[in-house]
Amino acid sequence: MKSLFILSLPRSLSTLTFRVVRDALGLREPAWAEIGEILNYDLHTLSNWPKLSDSNRKFLTRDRDPTRFTNVLEFLDQVANVEGYIYKDVVNPFVMAEWPGLKQFRVLKIERDLAEVVFALQNRGWHYVRLAAPPNPTIGSRASPAFVDGYLWSVVGRRLLRERWHGRATAMLCTDAMILGLLRAERVLARIPGESVQYDDLIAGEDALQQAMVRMYPQAVIGPLRYIDDAFRKEREAATARKATQSYESLRKRIEVLREALAQT
Repeated sequence: MKSLFILSLPRSLSTLTFRVVRDALGLREPAWAEIGEILNYDLHTLSNWPKLSDSNRKFLTRDRDPTRFTNVLEFLDQVANVEGYIYKDVVNPFVMAEWPGLKQFRVLKIERDLAEVVFALQNRGWHYVRLAAPPNPTIGSRASPAFVDGYLWSVVGRRLLRERWHGRATAMLCTDAMILGLLRAERVLARIPGESVQYDDLIAGEDALQQAMVRMYPQAVIGPLRYIDDAFRKEREAATARKATQSYESLRKRIEVLREALAQT
């Protein structure tokens, strides 16, 4: 059976999808990387998670770090098995988009509203997506990556902000840079051939994922996919409620402003 890559932006139900599909198809996952994330150094068996200094390993772009970018492409050539395995990636979409070897895999893409992604990342304090923002000072005037890198990531900044809040403060200061990085990632993911499923369809019911798997693996015997339970429904209700807030609406409008500005560059 052809191996499968699940691709999405972060916080898009990729982990749950990975586990459900893995079990349904009987695919293997690499023993040395958790939940199939072979490009996420934090989840490698020998890593010492978390490492605040390792953000530069995520959302790599060729223009920012061409040597490492090329090395990661070669890494994929060496470690990704084209038969019988399942992998996923949410931290290096630009690498995946340029990797020629992906043509040998089945690809499932999960698409989620960008405002929800930004909201979820900020809540977690995960801001590495800002590293893919274009180096254009005329776009995203609210972004302050220089301040964040120069002060908040200094020893003084880390001491003034407890570890728990450090990531969230950084994410809030760099909202525009995060949005721009995600907009670029969204654009490259859209160009990758594969089967697409909407996040909203995944949380609404189990049929969308079932049908996607049948289309991708027509010869496989796939039983009913079950993942919606009471805990899932509770989280779904909370996520729906967040979309009705003023902060979410403001974020959505800001994304559209930056999307238009990026399209003109």
